[in-house]
Amino acid sequence: MSSNNSQFAIRNSSAVRHDSKLPNDWSWVRLGDVCKSILGGGTPSTMNKSFWNGNIPWITSADILGIKSITPRKAITKKAIEESATNLLPKENLVVVTRVGLGKIAKNNFDMCFSQDSQGLVLNKKLIDVDYALYILSKAVQSFKSNSRGTTINGVTKKQLKELEIPLPPLHEQKKIVAKIEELFSELDNGIENLRKAKEQIKTYRQSVLAYAFSGKLTDESRMQNLERRMNGVNSAFYTFTRQGGQHSALPEGWKWVKLGEVISPSKERFEPKENKRQKFIGLEHIEKDSGKIIGYSNSDETVSTKTVYRKGDLLYGKLRPYLNKVAVPDYDGVCSTDILVFSKSDYHSNQFLKYRLLSKDFVSYAQSNISGVHHPRVSFSTLSNFMVLLPPLNEQSKIVSEIERRFSVADKLEQTIDESLEKAEQLKQSILKQAFNGELI
Repeated sequence: MSSNNSQFAIRNSSAVRHDSKLPNDWSWVRLGDVCKSILGGGTPSTMNKSFWNGNIPWITSADILGIKSITPRKAITKKAIEESATNLLPKENLVVVTRVGLGKIAKNNFDMCFSQDSQGLVLNKKLIDVDYALYILSKAVQSFKSNSRGTTINGVTKKQLKELEIPLPPLHEQKKIVAKIEELFSELDNGIENLRKAKEQIKTYRQSVLAYAFSGKLTDESRMQNLERRMNGVNSAFYTFTRQGGQHSALPEGWKWVKLGEVISPSKERFEPKENKRQKFIGLEHIEKDSGKIIGYSNSDETVSTKTVYRKGDLLYGKLRPYLNKVAVPDYDGVCSTDILVFSKSDYHSNQFLKYRLLSKDFVSYAQSNISGVHHPRVSFSTLSNFMVLLPPLNEQSKIVSEIERRFSVADKLEQTIDESLEKAEQLKQSILKQAFNGELI
């Protein structure tokens, strides 16, 4: 049967009814009509060593990084395919995640196997172009998230996948649509990449501001003019202080080197949820990574374990996985997780100043290099207490905080503009796909 005749048979046998109008030579079909087969995934027994460390890639949803990007972390043997519940998906087909990671889809450029969280689509390439199927399904499978079934893990059944309706133009037209999509997406992707680079530059700029602040240079006009010029293309290494051998660069007047433990110590005031009235509760999930911002809270009666009391203006530091860089100063009283160290406010130093100091790259690196524990790596205060801090007089600390926040405010607004542009770019991609599959793109 020729390609055209095959397509005619599909249009007349699939019994798909759809209200959307399509060009005359297009038809609505079910996904199962254009697949030779739909393969289930499986995980070979990890107890059988002969199944693993072979040369056949085996993936999970976490290995799917984009619709054309799969990076396998594990491989299995031919024996695993022969003796366990897994299937080999030939290259140049599609894998769709139907459980954990629901909605991901990718084209495989190599033969591979996959976990039970996915289904493999072996396409009838006389009827449907692989890349056309990839683009249309990347849009269509998003409906899975709202129509999935399951109690513990949402999922889509093989039957649902087979019955998914898609518009099908003639094969030669599918290829033209793909070419046009990729042309437009290439232009968008270049813009998206530039926006993402700009976001990284803003991160570098913030760290540069902190580096200047804690070396006493933030209020030096000539130095700051140079820093501001880098806002549009920062590429400076983070400033590190020279402490070895007791040799330091000249200090600004009134500044002095101190150990962190000389100015702060963790609070030992505890809170038992069952024995006290409800309080606002801050966990690590309520502190935003890298920003110093609190992004929410819950209630203490939702937990049963012992908490630490904090008060308005105290400094909070997340000691679990310190690379997450979670530091904040709340403007209300409450309690927090014991994985958060609490440092009381003082008349002798500014907790806002110290917040920004602890957010600095060199402190994060120091904390991360001194963690203990494998599954739940933490850093102790006894270790942190030895970190050297260049401390200015109190009135200058407040001035420095104001300068930091003024510059960060500008960076925040620029970052927000970039995020909005990235969102618009994604919306434009969806608009392109919609036009493509309504027959309006070419």
